[in-house]
Amino acid sequence: MRKFLVFDLGETLLNFNQTGKWHERLKEEIIPEMISLLKREIKRIEGNPIFAYQNKKSLDLFKSRSQKVHSIIYEAIALKEEKNRSMISRIKNYLLKLSLSPEPRIINSQLDVFQRNLDKYISIYRDVHKTLNLLQKQKYILGLWSNTPWQSPGRITLSLMQKYHLTQYFDYIFFSGDYEVQKPDPKSLEIVLHESKQSKDDMVYIGNSDIDIITGVKFGIPTVWINRDGGVLTPQCPRPTLEISHLDDLPERIKNI
Repeated sequence: MRKFLVFDLGETLLNFNQTGKWHERLKEEIIPEMISLLKREIKRIEGNPIFAYQNKKSLDLFKSRSQKVHSIIYEAIALKEEKNRSMISRIKNYLLKLSLSPEPRIINSQLDVFQRNLDKYISIYRDVHKTLNLLQKQKYILGLWSNTPWQSPGRITLSLMQKYHLTQYFDYIFFSGDYEVQKPDPKSLEIVLHESKQSKDDMVYIGNSDIDIITGVKFGIPTVWINRDGGVLTPQCPRPTLEISHLDDLPERIKNI
C-alpha cells in the first residue's frame, strides 16, 4: 500500500472558482488596481524634482497612455513563451519597461493586489477537512505540489491554505512559483521526491485535471482523478489509476492502489 499521497490544490482541495476566467479577472480587476498603486508611486516621484527628472518617461506614459500601461503589465504577467518565469521576475520586467525602479516595496505592493483579488473567489470543498484528517489519522504522509497562478510566489497560495486551516495536515508543501517549474513537467514531482526524501514507490498524485494525471503518469507513479462534475478527460490524457467523484471516497479506495 502506498503511503505518500501528494495532492494538487486548486479545484482539488480549494475551489478557486476561476475556470476560464483567470485572464478576464487579470485584465478587469487585478491590473487596474496595480496601476492605481503605481500612480501613487508616480505622484511620490513628481513631488521630488530629481526623481521626476530621472523618471520623465514614466511620468509621461502614465499621464497620457493609460491603456499602454495596462498592455505592458498584462503582456509581462501573462507570459506564454516563458511560462515558468516567476511572477516576481515578471513584475520587475514591467516596472523596468515603465521606467520605474523594481524596489521590493513596489513589487510587494503589486503582489498584495494580486493576493487580495485572488482571495475573493476561493472557497473550500466540504469534504476536505474530514478526508485529510482521516488520512492523517491513518498515518499517511501527505504532500502537496500546486501550480500557482502566473507563477506567483508560494507564500500567496500558502496564505490561502492557512486561511482554510489546511497546512496542519501536510508534511511537505511545494509551489511552482518558487521553483520556476510547472506541471505537467514531471520535474515538479521530482522536486517533491527529492526534498521530501520519501520513496517513489510510495507516491501517488491526486488531482482534478488532465494536467495532474499527465504529470503523475510522466513521473511513473499512480494517479487519482477527482471527477466531481462528471467530466471527461481529453483524448490525449492517459487513464488515471483511480477515478473518484468525491474526495471523501479516497481513504477507502486508496488502499487498493
